[in-house]
Amino acid sequence: MKQLLKLKHWQLFLLLSAIPLAFLFTINNTPVMEILFPIMVVLCMGLWFIWFYSMGINLYKKLPATVSMNISLFKIAIFIPFVYMLFVSVFM
Repeated sequence: MKQLLKLKHWQLFLLLSAIPLAFLFTINNTPVMEILFPIMVVLCMGLWFIWFYSMGINLYKKLPATVSMNISLFKIAIFIPFVYMLFVSVFM
């Protein structure tokens, strides 16, 4: 997961935005879109949530000792939207 944090800004943009958009424009109005679109949504949202998770966990380690943060609550707050998006994209 630390590899995501070491990416340059343009690499992160390509991975999270440009590749999914290019994929969407290439398979637009084809019969394959009904099968591949939910898979692409799950992969893209998974990457977004993994990036958020890795940022939160690694920034938590840098907090001063005087600041208290419930890391379990953070993990739950990341996990619930991911499961929701997975559920929606599977039954879409």
